[in-house]
Amino acid sequence: MIPIIPMPGCLAEPGEILHAGDRVYIGLRPGAAAGMHKAFVRRDLWATIWDTGGAKALPTFEMESLLELSPLMRQFNEREG
Repeated sequence: MIPIIPMPGCLAEPGEILHAGDRVYIGLRPGAAAGMHKAFVRRDLWATIWDTGGAKALPTFEMESLLELSPLMRQFNEREG
């Protein structure tokens, strides 16, 4: 379960954290290595080069805008229970 509203001072396990970013090497790969869920925001040049080196398999979520994130998280939480 990924908390939708962060709670200050809350200690979370890596699998409970979602890292959102638009770059593979400074966002998706480090998040994956740490065991976090990842959200890839496809924008600009980074959207065209991100599918190299197995990166396409890394994100938990893929979106065009951060505005899409909240509904995606709700759907994920409903599935994962």
